[in-house]
Amino acid sequence: MDERMVEVGRLLNLHRALLVGFRVRMKPNGDREPTIDIATPGNVRAITHPNDESLVIGWLIRTCHKTARTESADVPVWMLWTDHESIALRENMSVIPGTHHEHGLGVCPWVPVTLGPPSSGFWPGSEGADLVAGHTTIWLENILLIKESKSATKQHIITGDGTNTGRGQAMDSESTGELADGQSISTVDMSMDLDLFKGAAGHVLDSLALNYGLSPAVARGQHAESAEARELQMLPLKGIRRRQQIPLRRFEFRFAVVMSAVLAVDLPAMSFIVEDWRIEFAESETPLDPVTEQDLFEKRRAAGLDNTVDMIVRKRPGLTEDGAWEIVDHNIAVETKRNAKMRPLMAISGSMGAATPDGNAPTFAQNRGDAQDETEKPEPGDGEDTTE
Repeated sequence: MDERMVEVGRLLNLHRALLVGFRVRMKPNGDREPTIDIATPGNVRAITHPNDESLVIGWLIRTCHKTARTESADVPVWMLWTDHESIALRENMSVIPGTHHEHGLGVCPWVPVTLGPPSSGFWPGSEGADLVAGHTTIWLENILLIKESKSATKQHIITGDGTNTGRGQAMDSESTGELADGQSISTVDMSMDLDLFKGAAGHVLDSLALNYGLSPAVARGQHAESAEARELQMLPLKGIRRRQQIPLRRFEFRFAVVMSAVLAVDLPAMSFIVEDWRIEFAESETPLDPVTEQDLFEKRRAAGLDNTVDMIVRKRPGLTEDGAWEIVDHNIAVETKRNAKMRPLMAISGSMGAATPDGNAPTFAQNRGDAQDETEKPEPGDGEDTTE
């Protein structure tokens, strides 16, 4: 799910429209597993309502069946999917007999997603055409740059009477040439400034980036001096990202409904009910230094806005909640054992600095002197007067 949705986001920003399908397939060992398919506009045809070209009632998806009999005329090339039926078609869009059946899902297993409202024929019109034109221009500039790099040579021009000049001389960097009397040689640089092509390609890239909310610094991967400067650079991109959440939120919900319907029919063991379903789009975070990040976490935890288990899961994305609890239990057990082993040392350290009745902690010398006085003091009954 994570891998395919990353691919959906990447292709959606490139094509501006996409078709995502959900199905259950059979593995070679006989197990059944769910899988997600992605169809780009080049492999999809939208079947719209006769009286409303923005309302899609079916999808034609180009498919590929590897058959042993390639000369057969009944090789499926297109699959027609609606909310109630599916049909296999030939290359000329004719129906293959015996392929029509009602799938019983109640929904079409293919879910469309667009970054803008559907236009006539569903697919976006000229939206995104600047990306194609811009990439083509950059490729052309790179081709010209490579061509001029190959042609960047220096030519030697010899003037004067060459009648007595030796023949068959090699004019390269590892040998010398001999000229006749009265001849002279000059060098002409035939190369051109390659920065012209780099500048033109960079200008096109910056223009494309600005069209889609990317500042030139972000598009070129330049590092900001501070976190605040980086946030300002990413501000236009975050605005576009928030606007994209509107169609993506609708798509995610419809895709969850399709997953539930398909699993209920083809894989009941993994079926689920779409009830109280919602999706939360997390905001991108600015990286903080470890000390600031720890202080912020402790304040959020004290306010009841965060906890240790969720923090561990964020730091280790592949970890489950149970695994995080195991780490917490392990750390508590280790620290408890360490504290128990430290108690003798803590007791010794505490007795050396114990507070005196007057509130002042005696020094080591005072403790040593008190011990000597108590040792040298004579006991009563040793022949000395002890009435005082």
